[in-house]
Amino acid sequence: MTTDKMPGTREEVARAHAVKALDPVLTREEVARALNCSIPTLERMHARGEGPPRIKFAIQRWGYPSSKFLAWREAREQQARQ
Repeated sequence: MTTDKMPGTREEVARAHAVKALDPVLTREEVARALNCSIPTLERMHARGEGPPRIKFAIQRWGYPSSKFLAWREAREQQARQ
């Protein structure tokens, strides 16, 4: 699940900052490194709807809440084991 809506209202911006404060946000470089893939591959995964959950902070500024990324990766690994 991705949140592609760019924060616009004060409430949305505040929520985005609160998420970052409570749950460290990973960069796309960190996520690509953790998945052992390139940034273009990570972007293709999102284009297909297969990428990890991400949130949009500004135009062309995405972040990956670490807890959601870890849960997504664990679910993906469990599916691969079945």
